[in-house]
Amino acid sequence: MDELTNALAVFKEKDPAGGGKTITFSIYAVDGINSPGPFAGVAPIQFAFGIPNIWKLDNGKAVRDFQTPEYKAFLEWLKDSWSKGLIDKDAPVLKNQGQARSKFLAGTAGAFVGNVSDMAETNIEKLKQTDPNAEIAIVDVLEGANGQKGVAVLGGYYGLWAIPSSVKEDKVQQIVDFLDFSASEENVAFSKAGVTGIHSSDFKEGIAVQTEEQKKQYDLDKPSQFVLENRVDPYVYAGSKDPEILKAQKATLDVISKAGIENPFLSYNSATASKNPDSYKKMSAVMTKYVLGEGTWDDVQKEIDAWTNGTGAQITKDLLDQYNAEHK
Repeated sequence: MDELTNALAVFKEKDPAGGGKTITFSIYAVDGINSPGPFAGVAPIQFAFGIPNIWKLDNGKAVRDFQTPEYKAFLEWLKDSWSKGLIDKDAPVLKNQGQARSKFLAGTAGAFVGNVSDMAETNIEKLKQTDPNAEIAIVDVLEGANGQKGVAVLGGYYGLWAIPSSVKEDKVQQIVDFLDFSASEENVAFSKAGVTGIHSSDFKEGIAVQTEEQKKQYDLDKPSQFVLENRVDPYVYAGSKDPEILKAQKATLDVISKAGIENPFLSYNSATASKNPDSYKKMSAVMTKYVLGEGTWDDVQKEIDAWTNGTGAQITKDLLDQYNAEHK
């Protein structure tokens, strides 16, 4: 964390974009529905402070991330960094990761939190249009002062396929067969290399061999869209066609695969939370003001306490009851 903070300060001082246009760290606001924030795109920093992945269990007691002293330390880091101009001044109004990414790829932002797929040759080419010497450096796992680090363990799926009961049985089987084919090695190869002779010349070690003309045709026809169901692949996000970049992507995925932090309530849902989607909004607002230097910690603590003793108490009970029922 100290090295990251120093690197951001160097971006600020050296101003590589010129004319004071350099954005040190590009992050974005949250809507206050699932989390109070105040910003998104900061997960590695939160884990470096020892903050849990949304929830943790402490001697059978459920503890939410913002109820920990580590969360206060994290907000104080944000506040200090904001006061020093190390965070994008537009962060409170940016809506999503795409907006933060665009500032990075434009060559004005020094750092942002993305995915290994962001280290792609097309992105590097965009950066080199601004600075021919530009490179993307990956920080696999950010480590805190006491060795805290991690990445979030997620659900591992995007959703599920549903076939209406009105569909005839033989057609159902055809649909299932097609989804099976979609996840097959044959179709994975097709999605990456397309039709041999049209979209590529060869397919070696997971990389399509392409001429410039074949690349243009591939981008036009988009064979990658034929994958409806991904196969189980730990390197699914390592999609570069450059051997060196692909190697770096896979190495990063190997590192973060061993640093997962679980949320004990990941598979449970709170009916109370569903009925109160705005339960974090006021808290998010006061946290943002605190980070921007416009409020006090007492204001933040007051909202945390109000949530803990109000809606949060029932949300916590909903989740803990489900957890305990399955872990008798």
